[in-house]
Amino acid sequence: SVARRIAAELPGGFYANQYENADNPKGHYASTGAELWAQAGEQVDVLVAGIGTGGSIRGAGRYLKERKPSLRLVGVDPVGALYRDSVKSGGAPRAPHGNAPHVGEPTAGSALVDEVVRIDEAACFLTARDLVRQEGLFVGGSSGAAVAGALSYARRTQREERIVVLLPDSAARYLTTIFNDDWMRENGFLGDSALGSVRDLLRHKSHEIITASPYDRVRDVVTRMKAHGISQLPVVDGTRLLGAVTEVDLLRHLVNGEQSLDSAVGPLAENDFATVSPHTSIESLQGRLNDARMAIVTEGDAIVGVVTKIDLIDHLARRAT
Repeated sequence: SVARRIAAELPGGFYANQYENADNPKGHYASTGAELWAQAGEQVDVLVAGIGTGGSIRGAGRYLKERKPSLRLVGVDPVGALYRDSVKSGGAPRAPHGNAPHVGEPTAGSALVDEVVRIDEAACFLTARDLVRQEGLFVGGSSGAAVAGALSYARRTQREERIVVLLPDSAARYLTTIFNDDWMRENGFLGDSALGSVRDLLRHKSHEIITASPYDRVRDVVTRMKAHGISQLPVVDGTRLLGAVTEVDLLRHLVNGEQSLDSAVGPLAENDFATVSPHTSIESLQGRLNDARMAIVTEGDAIVGVVTKIDLIDHLARRAT
């Protein structure tokens, strides 16, 4: 938002806007896709890339699919972003507050992607370290995510295919984090976490997941939250996670007076939450909850839990006694 404002205020200012600029995928269509085809051509069966801005997978993928329609495009979605749900629905990706910038539909181009693999951040970081140590590739966390996603895809499909993986970043930005053993250990990514995992926390919570449909009336959602003694709940359409609604959202809605209790709750769903997996360390969860109201726990296509700050406090207090 600051870059957009500065570009508007400066005479002749230009805002590149890689997340919505159609020249992003066009560049990858003309360069990355063409280079891959020139080097490997028909031999490429699968292209795996992080979704990010959507430029590389959309541009390179379109170039390759025009020449080999059977080629599969696999996007990699680190837990914490919601690209997978948007790809399944054909809509625009949405990212949780504090974890990734907004990604607009023009660049994302999810319709081309055949499937999305969701990878836990620990796998992203550990794979990046393996690529440096074992393969001599000086790459960072996004590259680790892409390779971890490719490995997950290959193990699941068990097909003999030639898989190309795009490695988009350098390790130089991560020397004090991913490639620092102390940082990795403090954040629960090396060895067993001293504080446990999200799965450990969920063992002491109710297994019933309370959700709302985007078409539910506000009055019904209020009644549901009151009956279960909760202050927030995910909004889902089938298996697709649309967002979350909290008592603050409902209060603002009612005080505003523009809508009624019979309004659909869908438009009130916000993306001020993080997504984690059951394997996420408590240390990492704590960092996520610094920037979000809640964490929604996903495993595969399923929502398996909702974690709030008070849940985390209760878990830590229980371990301390």
